[in-house]
Amino acid sequence: MAVREFGNKMMEINARRIGEEKKKKRGLEQQQQKKKKTIKRSVSSSRVYVVMLAIFSRFVILALFVFWRILARPYDTSAGLTRPCLSPNQNDHQVNVKWKTVGSVIENGVVWDSVYYVQIAQCGYEYEQTHAFLPVLPLTMRFLANTVLSRLVPRVGYRATLAIAGYLISNVAFVYAALYLYKLTLYVVEDERQAWRATALFCFNPASVFYSSIYSESLFAFCSFAGLWNFVKGSKWMAIVLWGLSSGVRSNGVLHAGFFLFQSMHYCHQAAFSQQRRLRGVLAVVTAIMQSGAVVTPFVAFQFYGYYQHCDPSVGSVEELRPWCTARLPYLYGFVQKHYWNVGFLRYFEIKQIPNFMLASPMLALAICSLISYGKQRSRLLLSLGFRATPMEWGKLVLSPTLEQKHVKYIDDNCSADNGELQQRQQTKIERTIAEEHGLVNPDGLGSFFSPAAVCFLVQLAVMTSVACLIMHVQVATRFLSVSPPIYWYAAHVMDPSVSGRPMGRLIWAIFFSYLGLGSLLFINFYPFT
Repeated sequence: MAVREFGNKMMEINARRIGEEKKKKRGLEQQQQKKKKTIKRSVSSSRVYVVMLAIFSRFVILALFVFWRILARPYDTSAGLTRPCLSPNQNDHQVNVKWKTVGSVIENGVVWDSVYYVQIAQCGYEYEQTHAFLPVLPLTMRFLANTVLSRLVPRVGYRATLAIAGYLISNVAFVYAALYLYKLTLYVVEDERQAWRATALFCFNPASVFYSSIYSESLFAFCSFAGLWNFVKGSKWMAIVLWGLSSGVRSNGVLHAGFFLFQSMHYCHQAAFSQQRRLRGVLAVVTAIMQSGAVVTPFVAFQFYGYYQHCDPSVGSVEELRPWCTARLPYLYGFVQKHYWNVGFLRYFEIKQIPNFMLASPMLALAICSLISYGKQRSRLLLSLGFRATPMEWGKLVLSPTLEQKHVKYIDDNCSADNGELQQRQQTKIERTIAEEHGLVNPDGLGSFFSPAAVCFLVQLAVMTSVACLIMHVQVATRFLSVSPPIYWYAAHVMDPSVSGRPMGRLIWAIFFSYLGLGSLLFINFYPFT
């Protein structure tokens, strides 16, 4: 009898304990749901903020264009002149235009390289020098002008419609580029405030005037940042498509192939220490070579198109072979840059070019300082190209979607159309708890700009900075480097009050806004800028 009573009491105690545990677990789940809802609400509002900031920055630039064009007199008034196409059929669009004045005003806003893009979109690649401008942007402009905007053609003219299409593409692509930069930055620096600050810097960067003009910077930035985000989350084929498009937008798009090679290089290195995985290492290298080849294919295909157009005797327009046609490696893009724009190794190192070096100095300084700063803090990682990374750093270093799956999945799930991009995980204790549960805290305590994930980006930046200083027209470095994320990560890092204090932040913003104001004045009025 006593044994039975004892057994019943024990069962009651166990039942009570199980009930308390279930109640406690249910309470924790409810608390977890509340925490997630808190995060999602803040995330949802952040998407709106990023979009609003990007759109606002574009309106500021376009408003400055109108203001300076009204206030100042253009240095060169030839922008409004229409060069007829060599093919007569391409000129029929300009007949019987209803709103000639409106069309003329729009065409007068086509300045500098925008003239080439509009001419290519209208007439194709009729001249050798136009091959310096890659085809994706003008083809997209022509597609929009012939479809979505086709009703504007009889009203303002085909050339003005192409210009409207170019402005539309650049400004819309910029907004999406800002969104993807935010997501990418959040993954790398693991800090919402710095991700937001870096995105704001991108929206008002020194080359911002080109992102609202008929230039390839906005479209390239979108393809680059979107491709990087898809690469990080494991969507390799989407990354290949986007980066392939980027190599058809700008020649430096081929550098994205380095991300596949960098990752496979580290996979192969890891496999070398494991006999069971050596075959995987070889397969990773072969796969990366094929993926890299797919990325550079559009650029290479464009060179073949140029060779066929200017060097193939069967083409009726070929009267005399150009010097590059008979070269061992007939490289049209390199010839055009060298022959028409005097681009080459150390060709710009002249006394008279000192003002242009000074004009490019802010962006070059940010690029060089970011490399030096990371090198001092993480010399073991950067100088060894990540081969001396610890096991804890390795997954982040190679941007591995497998080892960082929980991290990326959490960010991506909260970056859908319903949730937005923002993760505020430092403002409150609740957000910090969620971040820790999903592995969003740097294990080494450095965090921010010094994440192991930044190594590959910095290697790419080092290559771009070397090319900008030693080969290109140096003033172009301002917009050439403006599509490199580490510049904004570093600037956001040093602007943190705990790092350099508020004076550094004020200095950076002063430089960025001065370039925005001065650049919009000079650019739209056909004065030299970058």
